[in-house]
Formats: sequence, C-alpha cells, structure tokens
Amino acid sequence: MTEEPVYDRAEPSGAVRLVEYHLGVLGLAPVYELRGDGLRHRVLPEGKGWCHAVAVSEAAWPVDAELCVAVRWVPDEAYRRDPATGRVPLGAVAHWSERLMATVAALEAAGFLAEPAGRPQTPYHHPGADLLVYRMRPGDGTDRPPVRAWAPAEPARPNHVKPVFTAGDESPEREVERLLRSEGLSRSSPDRNARFEGANSCLLRPAPAVEWPPDAAVCTAIRWDPEPGYRRRPDGTVPESAGGHWDRCTALVTRVLRAAGYEVRRPRRPWCPERDDCVVLLAHRTIAPGTPVPPEALAGAGWPAALPPPSWPPTGRPSCWAM
Repeated sequence: MTEEPVYDRAEPSGAVRLVEYHLGVLGLAPVYELRGDGLRHRVLPEGKGWCHAVAVSEAAWPVDAELCVAVRWVPDEAYRRDPATGRVPLGAVAHWSERLMATVAALEAAGFLAEPAGRPQTPYHHPGADLLVYRMRPGDGTDRPPVRAWAPAEPARPNHVKPVFTAGDESPEREVERLLRSEGLSRSSPDRNARFEGANSCLLRPAPAVEWPPDAAVCTAIRWDPEPGYRRRPDGTVPESAGGHWDRCTALVTRVLRAAGYEVRRPRRPWCPERDDCVVLLAHRTIAPGTPVPPEALAGAGWPAALPPPSWPPTGRPSCWAM
C-alpha cells in the first residue's frame, strides 16, 4: 500500500486499514517479500516485535473518538515465553515495557492516541499485549483514563495460568446468558416469543480485555440482531417500523441487564437500520470499592513491572471515558 487510505467511519474495516497503513510506515508491521521460489514470505521487524490492528466494538470507544482499533503487539521471538517449559526469557519484562512505550510514542507521533487498556497483560501470562489506539474529532479534548486504572485486577483471561473458566468460576457470558434466558431474551429460550418480539435475538461473546471499562470486574459483549421482518432489504431499504423496533428491543435488553446490577455501554453513534446490521452492547459489573490489589499485580510477574511506570501515560484523561 503506497497511499494513505481515506477513512470513512461508515466502512467497518476503514479504521483497521488506516492504522495498518501507519503501522507499515512506522516499520512496526510485517512486510511480505517475493522471493525466488515465487512465494511471498513474511518478514518481521527485528528486535521490536510486530503489530497488527483489529476492530473494536464501538461501545468501547472513548467518547468523541472518530475512530478506534486495538493494536496487538507481539514481542520479538527472543523474548517470548517458552510454551513447553513456561520459562520467560531474561529481559522479557524490560522488552515489553520499552517496546510498548516506543510503539505508543510512534503511533502518537502519527496523530493517534494510544495506551495499554483493559486488564493487565504480561509476558508471564500472555503471548502479547493490546493497545487501544484512537483518534479524536478535530477540536475535541484528548483526556485519557486514569493512570493504572486497571491495576486492582487479575491478569486478563485467557492466559497461561487461567485459560478457561471452571464450573465453580462462571464466565460472565454464561451468567449473562442465563439471565437473558430466564427473561426470555436469549436465542436459547424455550419460547422465542416469551417476552417481546425480537428481543430474544441476542448472542454473547467474551469481551477482549482491551474493551473492558476501567472499573469492570467482569465484562461481556452482547450482539442483538433484529427479527427478519425489521432488517435491511437486499435493495437497501428498511421497513418503516424498523427504527422503533430497534429502539424498543435494545432498550428492553438494557433495562433487564441494569436491573440485575450490570452497567451497560452502548455505541455513542446512534444505530441506523439503513447502515447497521446489529447492535453490540458491553455489559459489566464494577469492581467493589476497596478491592485489594492482588499479589501478582505487585510482583515481578504483574502489571507495574511488565508495563510502563506510573508516570506514563500522562494523567488527567477521565472525561472522554465518562459514560
């Protein structure tokens, strides 16, 4: 790619393409070389690790951001955890800290805001780390979330220590799905018309750590799809009553979740049946005040040692994260 792609927020993959372009310009992404065997070979940056961009649910975007993606950074091969022995190479923690800071500095020099976000990711627990990368609308503020807002939290799942949730340690997806099913709002409900037409078209998925709000104890993503009669037609038109259907159903799902003690984040941009296929909400429970910081967050394997020091990133960014 030789020219910077034009960003169009209406195009779902537009933000990913734009950030991928800049990662390539900055020398942080793989390059592909055509060699004598006629095949394209991937060549990774030396000593830096490498990055690629992935989409982020709009419900997780900072307020007033015009684009937002997650940039996944993978450490250099010399500093990766050995999956056979669990051994973390000497210098891995410093490599993570230095390269994440350098990656953030490079992206911010390219006009983005970037920061580690979500529950802690460390070389002892994860194969790489995620950065939240976004750009604010011209003239809007650039406030950031509080420094180490996720410190009182265990390392993000899945990880090398806790890869799955056990029966006695229920995943947030199972908990929310059970709640929605009991209210007739889940696709697995015995009676699809038990509560409200269309409101049972919900699917759940784990919310990646980078999408978690700073105060979340658990977080899950809920995708709501309209009933077939209220979806966009092949010719691009939608039924007259589609807008009301979308508003009623998503409001009901939100109301049920909040009644059960969940905070619900929704996209700041109003959904539009003419443009959108579904609505993705983030449901989370907050960390109780006074929750102690776990030992691993203070030890060499934990958050402060694996990521940049408390003085970085700059303080004073709460406003764009207010919901």
